[in-house]
Order: sequence, then structure tokens, then C-alpha cells
Amino acid sequence: MMVLALPQIPASPWLVAARIDKPWNKTMASEARLYSAPEGTGWSIGTIVTMAAIGGILIVPLLLNFGFYAVLRRQFVLWQS
Repeated sequence: MMVLALPQIPASPWLVAARIDKPWNKTMASEARLYSAPEGTGWSIGTIVTMAAIGGILIVPLLLNFGFYAVLRRQFVLWQS
């Protein structure tokens, strides 16, 4: 998440306008939000666990294939992955 400090705003404003100059993707232009917490929202525990699980699913087969290659020293083990 990207967090930027805003200038001081009077107490209890009913409207705040912010402009993003040159957004680098469509999602930033369409889904950017202002939050009252100065540190932003961050990632939830569920998101972190999901990302760790996806990383594990992607890395474990590579580790197994390189382990077989270290023992067998045959290129077909790497080709099948």
C-alpha cells in the first residue's frame, strides 16, 4: 500500500478532494481511496496467509525437482517441470 501525508485540513471537513497526477495503472486511477488512519489500511492476516500459501505452492515443486536433479544428475528431471 502506498501512504502519503496530506496537508493539514480544518476539523470535520465535509468534503476533501485529492488528485492523482499521472497514475501508472488503471486500478490506481479508479480505486484509489482516502482513509482516516494516517498509516493506511495495510494487508490483513488472511491476505498474508494466502500469499504465503501461493508462494509455497509455487516453490515446493521447484525444490523437489532440484533435489532429484542433485541426486540423479539427469536433465530429464528438470525438463518434466
